[in-house]
Amino acid sequence: LPLCPQKKYDQLMEETKELTKTIQDRRDLKQQFKHRTDKLTQDLEDDKRSYGDQLANEKVKHISLFHFPVARKILELKKHQVDLGGECSITVEARPVHLMLPKLVEVKQTTTVSSQRILVSNLPRMETDTLLDKLEIHFSKSKNGGGEVADCEYLSDSETVVLTFAENNIAKRVVQNEFHDLNLQKKKHTVRVTPFINGKISNLKSKMTQCPRAVMLTGIPDIMERETLQDLLEIHFQKNTNVFTDEAQ
Repeated sequence: LPLCPQKKYDQLMEETKELTKTIQDRRDLKQQFKHRTDKLTQDLEDDKRSYGDQLANEKVKHISLFHFPVARKILELKKHQVDLGGECSITVEARPVHLMLPKLVEVKQTTTVSSQRILVSNLPRMETDTLLDKLEIHFSKSKNGGGEVADCEYLSDSETVVLTFAENNIAKRVVQNEFHDLNLQKKKHTVRVTPFINGKISNLKSKMTQCPRAVMLTGIPDIMERETLQDLLEIHFQKNTNVFTDEAQ
């Protein structure tokens, strides 16, 4: 039997409440994941700073040189006596700097059209959470070609939204209609829907490569202010006469 108007209204209200609760639950999970990601990122930055402080305490200095023959000669001589003025001098040891670099010739890049994601563009400027809620509700309805929405992410750099469906092939159905009309900011607004392209780099191999224009100096004693000592070291190694007349110890 057909439902009376009041029952239809009550049913619609109940479905709306359930949908709103589901969206909020997903937002909470997304926020928790963001907090965990931010914490891990902060921990990584703290580790980097700690490592940098450790290098500073050990008085390890890196000096970038702009001419490859000069850097090579410094490494060949290995140990260098640096005049600090007066009768004071120190002996430092030069070591090569190695970097982990990709072997680009072995990189294969592939792109595929996502079966679960769509890209929504031509969006109005409005409060982000409200915009995402409106998009999730619109694209979760079957009459709009959509289905259950698993995630909705706003990309601030391009001012677009990546919307992810819970099931495959819904995205393919949605993009058949390129333009969708939504009620946004109390008026009708047309957004554009296009396929989302997945990019993946496979078979990426890396190798340790010696940096041709940098050396690492070790064995630097703590005898003066760091900035002053850094300046004296740079002056010493920027003079070609010092590089080519020094003798290995």
